[in-house]
Amino acid sequence: NGVDGPDTAPAAAGAMRRRLGIPDTDPAPIVAFLGRIHPIKRLDLLAAAFDQVRAMRPDAHLVIAGPDEGGERKRLEPLFAAAGARVHWAGEIDGADKWALLAASDCLVLCSDSESFGTSVAEAMSAGLPVVVTHSCPWSVVEAERCGFWVPQEASAIAGAVVTLLDDPAKAREMGARGKALAQRAYSWDSIGRAMAERYQSAAADHRWTILTPGI
Repeated sequence: NGVDGPDTAPAAAGAMRRRLGIPDTDPAPIVAFLGRIHPIKRLDLLAAAFDQVRAMRPDAHLVIAGPDEGGERKRLEPLFAAAGARVHWAGEIDGADKWALLAASDCLVLCSDSESFGTSVAEAMSAGLPVVVTHSCPWSVVEAERCGFWVPQEASAIAGAVVTLLDDPAKAREMGARGKALAQRAYSWDSIGRAMAERYQSAAADHRWTILTPGI
């Protein structure tokens, strides 16, 4: 899996905030979720975590962006009711809108029960955004490279990591910069292409061939 995140102009980020109804003057912080609205993504856990975030940062907003699968949003909406207008359902977004949302946000959260990869994490890091990912997702590198937090799949752990990022913008920017460097080094299509080319070259350099002819 690879990602290439374009540089999104600040104007695009501001336009996304206005589209969502979030002030872009003296901006309130945005916590983003990007992915399918599906039970495996554990948005119920995110709802509980965001309630705790609001207790410490009542100015925070949560943006949930992704396609609704099987009417899951209707089941989830009551869990976010206490947050009221602080929760924004952006629907399915892609292309420039996706990068504008990431540029406008302060961190991204992924707390799925299971992920084979979790493309939204790589996309967020590519955009220079710090991430909060739970241990149920294969992102220990986030902790190793200090580009966010890799935490237990618990509401309190998620909330604590998010608040840490919102309360310390300088630390969040440093984590975002490390994440962007990691994404360029490990997850950009250029780096993946070079790695694959090296593997093919290594295989081609080994001249021990076995030729199998059917019927002989």
